Amino acid sequence: VRSYFYGDERRTVANMLRELEEVDYQVCETELEAEITELRLIHAHRPRYNRRSKPPKSSHWVKLTDEKFPRLSIVRTVKENGLAYLGPFRSRRGAEMVMTALWDATMIRRCTGRPGSRGGPCAPAQLGVALCPCDGTLDEARYGAVVDLIRAGVDEDPALLLDPL
Repeated sequence: VRSYFYGDERRTVANMLRELEEVDYQVCETELEAEITELRLIHAHRPRYNRRSKPPKSSHWVKLTDEKFPRLSIVRTVKENGLAYLGPFRSRRGAEMVMTALWDATMIRRCTGRPGSRGGPCAPAQLGVALCPCDGTLDEARYGAVVDLIRAGVDEDPALLLDPL
């Protein structure tokens, strides 16, 4: 930031400084956390003068849904709704790879059915790789622990999700 105020002769920098109202900052504990925070802020605010770090308009995100039994979903936009989002990813394939890794690291459900909509558990649940509310027998508290693990891994400590891989 300091370089913008001392000796930068580019016209875009001068225009940007004329529009500047305030400089704000966030303290981050690691460089990785700082880079992720910066990318998320750039994506949220889409600053006109930041072309280098601006994610493409076709970016993808992995979202933890807000259903009674949340699942992972790939979306193209982030909404300010308090849900957990992981990304951005430049391609859908990249988002799918991360979603598959999250499935491998946790017992989050993979099915899209409504709780109690089937007579029995879905195939991933039968194989023992996922919890499944489809047959209506899954306890919300047990499933909530899996959801809490994903939220903590995305928001606080990625090791919670990386170590099982």
